[in-house]
Amino acid sequence: MPIPERRYSKRSPRKRRASLILELKRQPCLVLDSSNDGFRVRGAFQLRRGKAGSKQEGEVGLETV
Repeated sequence: MPIPERRYSKRSPRKRRASLILELKRQPCLVLDSSNDGFRVRGAFQLRRGKAGSKQEGEVGLETV
């Protein structure tokens, strides 16, 4: 799935602790920023896709539906 060139909604910085349920286990993470459409989080969990060595390594974007 391609990444859009521009954002459709403004991001607001957050830096708040949170957790995700992945494979029935609670994983701690940090919410980096949020928008009306979703969140960007960082955690120590395994990601299937990502740019190794980039500043986004270990982050994932979540879309609210």
